Formats: sequence, C-alpha cells, structure tokens
Amino acid sequence: IALDSGPRGREPDQGSSRSYSGNTHAFPGVRLRSLRTTLSSSQRHLGFAMQPCVRLGMLTPSSNTTLEPVCVQMLAELPEVSVHFARFRVVEISLADEALGQFDIAVQLSAAELLADARCDVICWNGTSASWLGLQRDRLLCEAITRRTGIPACSSVLALVEAFKTKAITRYGLVSPYVPEIQARIVENFNSQGYACVAERHADIRTNYEFASLDDDTIRAMV
Repeated sequence: IALDSGPRGREPDQGSSRSYSGNTHAFPGVRLRSLRTTLSSSQRHLGFAMQPCVRLGMLTPSSNTTLEPVCVQMLAELPEVSVHFARFRVVEISLADEALGQFDIAVQLSAAELLADARCDVICWNGTSASWLGLQRDRLLCEAITRRTGIPACSSVLALVEAFKTKAITRYGLVSPYVPEIQARIVENFNSQGYACVAERHADIRTNYEFASLDDDTIRAMV
C-alpha cells in the first residue's frame, strides 16, 4: 500500500464528546476487530512485546473471510506494524440496486470512524468496488474519510492503478470471481484509463461469501 503524506489521526478531545463530525452511532452493530502480528518465539521467550508503532486500518466487506488472514500473513515479519479491521455489510456483488447500495459512502464512513477510534495511521478501503463503480468513487471516499477523521486514506483499487503507472503497464489479464456484467464494467472502466484487458476469465459468482470457495487449482486454471 502506498501511503500519501497527510495529517495523522487527531487526538480525541478531552471529555466524552468526539471531535469528528457526523453521526458516529449510525451503525452500532459494527465492531472493530484488532489482529496483532504474532511475536516471534524469541520475543515470547524473553518475555517482552514490541509495541506496534504503525497501525493500518482496513475497511472490510462483512462476508469476506479471506482478507483478514491474508493481511495478517503479509505483516507477519513486521512486528512494528499492526492491522485492524472494521466491517460493513456486503453480501452480493451485482449491478442490482440493492447490491450497489451496499457501497454507499455514508456506510463506509461509519466503519471508518470506528478505525479512527483505534487511532490508525492510515485507513484503507480493502475492496474492489471502484473497479466497476468507477475510480472516482474511491477518490471521493478517501477524501471523505480524511475529511471526517483527519487520517490519510487509500484503497486497493487506487493502489493497483498506481502500480500500473509505476510499472508502465498498459495491458493486463483479468481473473475474477464476478458475474459477466461486473467483469464487463471492470474492463470498460480500466480501458477508459488507458489499460487494455487482453484476456479475461470469471467464475460467475454473485454471493460474496462464496468467492472464498474457489480453490487454488481452480484459480490457477483460470489464470
């Protein structure tokens, strides 16, 4: 994740009031989950714990069962970094109105505010919705998160586009679990940014939870 320079999370005001604007109790059912990287055996043997100095906040689709363990594995060798998750409801990926409404910015902001409570150093929308809704959606979301919380924000889709630019990539192959109409939107959106899809495969799955059912052999065959 490329972190742009920007304001760090604000210290909360003294007292019971929050310094952030907006309704911070709009979605009380959302719970912040914190997963610390595991200390090495030598650290445990010596009886001390290194306090994480960088906190990464991840906005997570509620039915995604892969994102959290993968993030923790990626950071396993970085005990100075911790990763924290706040979920919001996502159960179906399609172009139906109800499915599109899952990515309302107000809903995502409510989850982001819970990550702000943990004083994360950055908040990332770790999902791919902007690939079919348009990159501008993630740009607006990141701006809104920073405006609301004072914390720099990024997204996985914007990071992917940044990687394409850095590596001068203009052609790519696309493998996804999505239905045909979502896949077509992704190809169209990236084409508008100058990135040509030269080959694609998709698993034609609508239910977000079922994406994790694709095994390694199936994904290798699609690739």
